[in-house]
Amino acid sequence: EIIKGVAEETKSEILESEIMPDHVHILVEVHPLLDFFEALLARYSDRHQALHEVLECLGETIWQAQRNAAPPDGAAYLACVKGRLRYNSVLPTRG
Repeated sequence: EIIKGVAEETKSEILESEIMPDHVHILVEVHPLLDFFEALLARYSDRHQALHEVLECLGETIWQAQRNAAPPDGAAYLACVKGRLRYNSVLPTRG
């Protein structure tokens, strides 16, 4: 339910999932986050790597929700993605 909640909140689509006793495998199509995904894509010039950055944040959001027995925090998810942009010195621009 937590994973479905994060997917709905982030307008992502779970393509496949496998739940194991000690971990989860998920394949997710992530909806671009405003201009942030495009900025990551520009940074890496590789869709796979840009998606990996976004999915790292999604994984962190899910882990924190499970750890705290709380619903996923969409604001924390966006803050994580924005933080990866700042870390990589790439900021989205609006045109």
